[in-house]
Amino acid sequence: MKGPIIAIVGCLHGDELIGQRIISRLNRLKIKKGVLLTIIANPEAIKAKKRFIDSDLNRSFPGRPRGNREERIAYRLTKILKQCDFIVDLHSTTTDTKSLVIATKLNKNILGVIGAFNPKRVALMSKKFSTKSMSYNFKACLSFEYGRDDAPEAFKRTLRDVLVLLSYFGLIDKKIDVGKRKTEFYKIIGTLVKKECFSLMGVKNFKLVKKGQVVAGRENEIIKAKKDFYPILFGERAYKDIFGFTAKKYYF
Repeated sequence: MKGPIIAIVGCLHGDELIGQRIISRLNRLKIKKGVLLTIIANPEAIKAKKRFIDSDLNRSFPGRPRGNREERIAYRLTKILKQCDFIVDLHSTTTDTKSLVIATKLNKNILGVIGAFNPKRVALMSKKFSTKSMSYNFKACLSFEYGRDDAPEAFKRTLRDVLVLLSYFGLIDKKIDVGKRKTEFYKIIGTLVKKECFSLMGVKNFKLVKKGQVVAGRENEIIKAKKDFYPILFGERAYKDIFGFTAKKYYF
């Protein structure tokens, strides 16, 4: 069948099941042309109800043939996904983040795809934070972080925008109106390190934090922002060692 090969990858993290549900729905589609490749990346972690077994799969690419469990998965996935024209990586988040697309590069091809569905927000993840991620290791990949795993609206929005992309690439006939949306672009420039027993204070994702603003604290100790930044994927349980990523607005 002539046409592009599009991969939809879910469950790089075994505790993020939205990808599994989206893929279940996509597998019912009638493909007009091209190839739709759907992949549940880490079924053993899903079964164990854990984020990963040995190491974070989204920090294990391009993998190793004799590495730990996730490195071996990454190695096998790399061999498959390098044949694809475009990859969509489906995630969920424990934070209040909604409708965020993460890219590790913004070339003409990727910007064209973004323009097809105009997501609310796009964050460019710099090389410093992304070299071992799945997205970084392929020529054209976008990661979706549309909300909490159990949020019906996150499922609805994710499925809608995936279908828009499949229509854009000509795999399906379905036309979906996403309305007039203007995309905000951000560039991730750093992280806020998580200190033991500290809690976030008044920080909301995508709301500008000013230099000197208190961002976290415990008892009589506080952490102040060293410079202005926009919080991205900030949350108490989002990551083990950081509260989240700091970003600035990105303009073309």
